Amino acid sequence: MSQFHKNENGAALVIVLLIITVIGIITPPIISNILGSIEQYQRTEESVQRSKLEDMGLTYMENAIIQSEEVASGEIETWLGNLDSAPNHHVIVRQFKNSLENEFRKNGLIDGVEISMTDQIRYRISISDIKIANGQNIVVNYAVAPTINGDYRSNHLVEEMKTIQVAIEDEAS
Repeated sequence: MSQFHKNENGAALVIVLLIITVIGIITPPIISNILGSIEQYQRTEESVQRSKLEDMGLTYMENAIIQSEEVASGEIETWLGNLDSAPNHHVIVRQFKNSLENEFRKNGLIDGVEISMTDQIRYRISISDIKIANGQNIVVNYAVAPTINGDYRSNHLVEEMKTIQVAIEDEAS
């Protein structure tokens, strides 16, 4: 039997140390990229959820305004039917605004309503201002504030405006 004894003088140790060094140099950037991708995904997911919540809040408010407008119109028609003489246009618009505002208040929209999807995902909606513009339009300013983690921030607040034209049909025509 012949024995072969190779004199490597620690070459295997040097190769192992080089491999460990290369792995040690390459691994942190890879892990950093993976963690950065996870954080970016979470931020994107929050942004998409917040956008969907904004859309839901805006849709809710648009529907609430339309329903309140219909109720106020019915009240004005009843009110006008009970009068002996027709009031001027400004009085009717002011009465319509009051009826609309009362309907909003009855539905909690003046003070603000919070609608929860889950414990952390919800949105707050409120009407900030109702005013008469040009003597014949009622302008309703409202806001929607979505939250993903229960923290309402002003930079996520969406403010919108709806103009309601008060058209009065003359019964003589």
